[in-house]
Amino acid sequence: INFVWRDATDRHNAAEKIAASEERYRLLAQNSSDVVVRLDEDDKIAWVSPSLTPALGWNVKDWLGRKYSEFIPDADGLALFEADKKLLAEGKTTTQRLQILAKDGNSHWAEIHGAPYHGADGKIAGSTASLRIIDAEVQAEQEKLHQQEIIANERKHLADVIEGSDTGTWEWHVQTGALILNEVWAKLIGYRLEELLPTNIGTWEKFTHPEDLERAKAMLDRCFRREIEVYEVETRMRHRNGEWVWILTRGRIVEWTDDGKPRRMLGIHRDITAGVKLRQELERQATTDALTGLCNRREFEVSAHRELARTHRTHATVSLLMMDIDKFKGINDEHGHDAGDEVLKTIARACAPHLR
Repeated sequence: INFVWRDATDRHNAAEKIAASEERYRLLAQNSSDVVVRLDEDDKIAWVSPSLTPALGWNVKDWLGRKYSEFIPDADGLALFEADKKLLAEGKTTTQRLQILAKDGNSHWAEIHGAPYHGADGKIAGSTASLRIIDAEVQAEQEKLHQQEIIANERKHLADVIEGSDTGTWEWHVQTGALILNEVWAKLIGYRLEELLPTNIGTWEKFTHPEDLERAKAMLDRCFRREIEVYEVETRMRHRNGEWVWILTRGRIVEWTDDGKPRRMLGIHRDITAGVKLRQELERQATTDALTGLCNRREFEVSAHRELARTHRTHATVSLLMMDIDKFKGINDEHGHDAGDEVLKTIARACAPHLR
């Protein structure tokens, strides 16, 4: 009897490693919460993991031998599946989201990762896929998109309202000085927004009346020190045509830095020129004589009390000068009251340049 001895240790160890590896993959597939599926060349289900039952309610035998496409309930999903088949046939991997039919007739969203499966000859013999139910994720994403759509619609509605009401808006990044304006803001002073770009806090300062600028900055400082919550001030701004227009500015600090400094401020601008002029005219009518334009008796009494109070505080002296017009009655009697009115207005014009 002749014997040939050959050392088969390496082959034996390799076989054991392969068996161990296959066992690990088998245990992984069988115990994974994801559903693992293997399809043959005809896209029929050759193997499916037991996790199919808790995921979709089907028994394993319900799927074996059936086309995978039978469990895709909608045309969009089938189109995606056909596109993925072409990629898998080319040896590529795929990731897709589509709906899968459960045993109770409901559909569930699933995230599917596919890869080609190679046979012993190295050729593609089918494909494998892992399927994870993502209903909660899809619902959360849809709710988020819905909320974003609501917010976008509300912003558009607000923008339309602001645009229709000729209200300028501004967003000031205090620490950097950057100033974001809308088109109406520029329109209020006779410009297009593109003509003012790039805009910063200096843009506002450039067009604001110097006398009003200091008052506006003092009000801002009060906001920064949190003495007041809402910033509100009336200032004059230089219009493109050279005139001064009255602007109402209202704003609020909406974001602070960690060390308590203002980071971001939002607000509006509105043209109140007509209202200010009306108010000034009403004040003028209430405090001045209609004929001469000088202070009337009411305003004289207010001014007199104010001056007397000031002298009491400062211990200064005060003088009162009374002017009388001689022979005024004769003018009225001889030339009429219209002539007398002209005399009064002429004297007022002569005195006005010398009075505060």
